[in-house]
Amino acid sequence: MKLLSSVLTILSIAVCAGPTVATAGSDFKKGVNISHWLAQHAPGHYATAERFEAEDAAWIADHGFDHVRIPVDGRILMSIEGKLITELLQPLDQALEWCRAHDLGVILDMHYLPGNEFLNDAADNALWSDPDLRAAAASLWTQVATHYRDVGPWLRYEILNEAVAPENEDLNILNQLIVDAIRTVDATRVLYVSSNRWGQFQTVPDLRLFDDPNVHYALHTYEPFLFTHQNTSWTPLKDIPAGAVTFPGGIEVASDSPLAAQMMKEHHTLAVTLERADVAAHYAPVAAWAREHGVNVVITEFGVYRAADPESTVNWIRANVELCEAAGFGWSVWDYQGGFAIRGPDGEPTAVYRGLFPER
Repeated sequence: MKLLSSVLTILSIAVCAGPTVATAGSDFKKGVNISHWLAQHAPGHYATAERFEAEDAAWIADHGFDHVRIPVDGRILMSIEGKLITELLQPLDQALEWCRAHDLGVILDMHYLPGNEFLNDAADNALWSDPDLRAAAASLWTQVATHYRDVGPWLRYEILNEAVAPENEDLNILNQLIVDAIRTVDATRVLYVSSNRWGQFQTVPDLRLFDDPNVHYALHTYEPFLFTHQNTSWTPLKDIPAGAVTFPGGIEVASDSPLAAQMMKEHHTLAVTLERADVAAHYAPVAAWAREHGVNVVITEFGVYRAADPESTVNWIRANVELCEAAGFGWSVWDYQGGFAIRGPDGEPTAVYRGLFPER
C-alpha cells in the first residue's frame, strides 16, 4: 500500500511538472464500453434494443460517466462495391442522439476492420499483408468520417481496436494511412490510435507519434491477466475456480491440482503473488512516456471479469483509476452489462462500479 501511494505521488508531481498536454478531447475522463451491441454480438442480435437504448444512456450519465465507447464491427459496413452501408449505422445514429441528450461524449471504436481479428488464433488477419484490404480500411474510414462530419467534437474515433500486427511498424503504417484518410474530410476531430498487440503498454515505445494535437493514444490493460480473466471460458484460465485469484493476494495451487500444469506453463510456479505495487509499476513507464512527449492518453479498456470476488474487484479497479488520475489519463471501463459489467442484471451497480466511484 505504501509503495502504491509513493508511486502515485511521484506520478502526480511529474505530471504537473511535465510538458503542457494538448487539451482537445482531454475532457473524456470517465467512460464505459457498450459491448456486444454493434460488435461481437451474438448471431441475429446486431443492435438489439436490450443491449442499449435511451434509458441506458440516461443511467450512465446519472451515474457519473462523461462518455461511452461504442465498438462497431467495420467488417460488415461495406458493400461488395466498397460503399458504406449507412443503414447499418442507424442504431449508432440513434445512440448519438441519446448520448447528446445526456451530455455524454462518444468514442466510435472500430472494433474490427476487413481482414483483421485480435484473437490469438485469428483466422482472418490478412489486413497486414494485403494492400487492397488496407485501401479498403482507409476508404471505410473516409466514408464513416464523411457520414459524421457535421457531428460536434463530442464524437471521437478510435481507428482500430487491439491490433495484432506482425511487426509494430506495420501498425504505424496503418495508423498513418487511416489518420490521413480521415483528415481529408475532417481536419480537427479527435482521433485515437493505439499500440500493437492489443493496445498493450509494452509496445508503446514503438508508437509513431503524430504532429497533430487532436491525435491521442488509446491503450488497454487487464494486467495481471491471471486475476482479471480468471474462469473466463475463452482463455486458458477457464479452469481456475471463480474467486480463486485474489487482489491483492494471488493464487497457490497444489502440485496434484488439475491447474498445476497450466500454472507451470504460464507462470513457471505454483504460487503467484499479486500486489497493488505491481499495477503501479505497470503504469509508470507509460506515464513517463506521455509526459516526455506531451500527449493525451486514454485507457479505453480495463476491467475485471465477474468471476472475481467483489472485494478484490473493487481493489483492482480502484488501483487503476487512481493511477489514471495521477497520470492524467482518461479511461473507459469494460463494460456496461456484459461479463465485466458495471450494471448488474438487476439494474444495480456492481463491484466494478463501486471500484470506479467509491464515493457514490
